[in-house]
Amino acid sequence: IFFVWRRQLSQRYESSSKQVMYRLIILIIPVLLFGCSNEISLPDQLGRDVEQYYDSEKNEDWAALYQYRRKEFKNTVPLEAFKREMVKYSSGFSLLSYEIIDAKITDNSAFITADFTIQADLDESSVYAPAFKNKLSRKYTEKGIQSHWIKIGEKWQLLDSNRLFQPMSVRIVHDS
Repeated sequence: IFFVWRRQLSQRYESSSKQVMYRLIILIIPVLLFGCSNEISLPDQLGRDVEQYYDSEKNEDWAALYQYRRKEFKNTVPLEAFKREMVKYSSGFSLLSYEIIDAKITDNSAFITADFTIQADLDESSVYAPAFKNKLSRKYTEKGIQSHWIKIGEKWQLLDSNRLFQPMSVRIVHDS
């Protein structure tokens, strides 16, 4: 009788241990899959506008990128001049990806911090070549880059950015 009772107790213990393990695994897997991401989710319209802006840059769609500039910028820099300068100054650089790591948002203003992965493929004649010290083809990351977005009507527009590579910078025209 003692051995039968001991075996039943052992089976119950094994069964309850397995159940506890299964429950822990079920709880841990979603945390591992979804909880490890540092990327911040932005509210609907802001998220769409930021994504469209940087996707336009990745695709070198300068006309679409121009639409996210403020009216004061557009009044000073015509679209054709913007596109011409973007082609000139972005030559040799490609935005590969970005990850939003922080966002401070109010009703009409957003300060977004992101990391950008850039591919540089330069030749010796590039004005940027000396800064790259003979590593003319390389991938690099700009970390902790901040941008300031403002909401005008229903659309978010880029006001300013401290990106290292910001061709035709929004700072060319002082927006007040």
